[in-house]
Amino acid sequence: MAAPLAAQNLVQNPGFASDLSSWAPFMAFGLTEQWTSTDAGGDALSGSIQGTLPASGTFRIPIYASQCVVVQPDTRYAFGTKVFLPSATTPADAFATVFINTYPNTGCFGNQTMNIVAPNVSTLDAWTETSTAVLTGATDQSIQVNLRVFAPGNTTLISYFDDVFVMAGELTPVTLEFFDVE
Repeated sequence: MAAPLAAQNLVQNPGFASDLSSWAPFMAFGLTEQWTSTDAGGDALSGSIQGTLPASGTFRIPIYASQCVVVQPDTRYAFGTKVFLPSATTPADAFATVFINTYPNTGCFGNQTMNIVAPNVSTLDAWTETSTAVLTGATDQSIQVNLRVFAPGNTTLISYFDDVFVMAGELTPVTLEFFDVE
């Protein structure tokens, strides 16, 4: 799956170009987040967010960071991210994902109206995209984007997120065609 081609990404600093600006790191329960030059596209001038969930952390399914984006009611939005789980720092049964909460205000506060989770990523040693879509409700005005991980108790997880998106429209399947050249 891929993001809509002509749509505008509503996420600010979606590719973590040089820092974590526009993102609110969680920074609780021993969790740490930092900018790193590791980039999903291999771009030497960009990076990603690296998070560490320590073995001593008591909350085992935290978010690394979140961002609030303003949206329109009754509109379909595709959202997703790319995740990298290195085999050297990913315990068995660990995963990462992105989820959104919708709110009836432009500031992502108060009671959420929906919670939608993209498929979990557990693939090791490869940037893997996860994405899904949501149809905002009649009163929804904002979406909180959350980058979340899970690791079993007493294990440490170090992982990465990059290329986060929230775009109006449907997810578009990507079809690859191969031709024989003789």
